[in-house]
Amino acid sequence: MDLSQEKARIWFFTDIHGSNACFRKLLNLPATSAKPNVIIVGADITGKQIIPIVEASNKRFSLKVGGITEKIKQSDLSTWETKLGDIGYYPYVCSQNEYNSLILSEDKQREIFDLLAKKRLEEWIALANQKLPGIEECQFIINAGNDDPFFVDALLDGCPKFIRPEGKVLDLPGNLKLLSTGYSSITPWKCPRDITEEAMAEKINEMTSQLKPGDKFIFNFHCPPYNTSLDEANEIDVKTFKPLPGRKTHAGSKAVKAAIEVWKPMVGLHGHIHEVRAKQMIGDTLCFNPGTDYKSGKLQGVFLQMDANGIELDRLTEERDPPAKEGINKQDIKKALSNIPGVGKLFEEKLSRKEIEGVEAKVEQILEILNKK
Repeated sequence: MDLSQEKARIWFFTDIHGSNACFRKLLNLPATSAKPNVIIVGADITGKQIIPIVEASNKRFSLKVGGITEKIKQSDLSTWETKLGDIGYYPYVCSQNEYNSLILSEDKQREIFDLLAKKRLEEWIALANQKLPGIEECQFIINAGNDDPFFVDALLDGCPKFIRPEGKVLDLPGNLKLLSTGYSSITPWKCPRDITEEAMAEKINEMTSQLKPGDKFIFNFHCPPYNTSLDEANEIDVKTFKPLPGRKTHAGSKAVKAAIEVWKPMVGLHGHIHEVRAKQMIGDTLCFNPGTDYKSGKLQGVFLQMDANGIELDRLTEERDPPAKEGINKQDIKKALSNIPGVGKLFEEKLSRKEIEGVEAKVEQILEILNKK
């Protein structure tokens, strides 16, 4: 890839949090018609929760997800493990004794979580090595975020198809540079990579000090700029860690906002706040937070086509459900057709059986076309 001549076609995503469905879709993106030559997974790639699947008796198991207890057969285990993995959970099949040990020990919970998170990331790396083109064709840039344990770094660095960008100034196509950090300002959960605003400013300064006059660059900072549409989050009760109904707060970084205002990157790519889906100009910088819908296994992102001369295309992207086939009613189609001049007349007249069948055949064709869309 000639990084100086080719335009950057960047597809950015963030906060996939262990979703197998999301990760598989990311691996398919280089082959799409958009033909991205840069894919960025901003940060927060590991899941958030173990779901114990507890063996009861008679080859029966139980699990609790979303506040609902499910009773399943042994033959359903694989289906449930796939379903849970696709939306970011870590299923943990265990005996009742193992479950009792788990809930009584935070150390045990951390041990099992780390084991399952490592296993999933190793599976992702194996898939990436099979499916992704080389980085000379498409740079697959993936970073750890404030939620991610530190063992993630070595695993990402061990994959030849990945580029971990933390703290680096990377060259992109179109004479662009990318500056990245997955660290965040302090959160109620006190995550592994939560840091003070002073520490955040230092991290940013270490990268910006490497820039040369005239460089055109992008900030890939997981934490969004403070007091903007990009960082408006549900306010959290610090005792229960649950959202307070109807209450919002700004949860971004003041250091990130100051850096954007001072350094004026062409683009700011951010995440961290799941419920946000926003685009905003901050001074001369076009900033994005696409949010995330990883719990449904769907991708939300930002697509950019640009080079050092400017941005040609920018678009928030999202994955949508296809129309349900059963949602199209044949009688509704006939009613709509009856209001069309000429066609309506056919429905009102007495027609031969052959003519009626001809009209109904057209209705069936329309239904078939609609169902395929």
